[in-house]
Amino acid sequence: MPKAIGVPAPISNTPSDQAFSTRHRPCPPVSERGRSVRRATAPISLFSKIAHRWSRDRQLSWKARGVLTWLNSHAPGFRVSEKTIVCAAPDGRDATRAAIRELESHGYLVRERERGRDGRLGGVNYILCEPWAPPPDPEET
Repeated sequence: MPKAIGVPAPISNTPSDQAFSTRHRPCPPVSERGRSVRRATAPISLFSKIAHRWSRDRQLSWKARGVLTWLNSHAPGFRVSEKTIVCAAPDGRDATRAAIRELESHGYLVRERERGRDGRLGGVNYILCEPWAPPPDPEET
């Protein structure tokens, strides 16, 4: 059978991606009628870089991937709270909280509560992590 023109190569092209993708159920092969992803124009400003593993991890729901992408789109030091995330999302409070918990349970997000010098609880730091990397050192965050 001739090779179909325009059928994209499998997503897992590198050994590390192949190792990562083996824990997921395989996707069905793309049919000869499959279409490829196209972009009209590439963004030249106001864009974010995100690891393919983050956006393609099939253990995460689309909602959790959206929250992860939104958090990643801000510069380090951006002041964020659960309320900020809820207000930025089209979903309700409970759905957004569930997505945040999902990111925590899969190791993409660590929330650390600060304590003031007087021992009172303070704000919460949102730390984005790579679940396959060692946990962050609190001294460096």
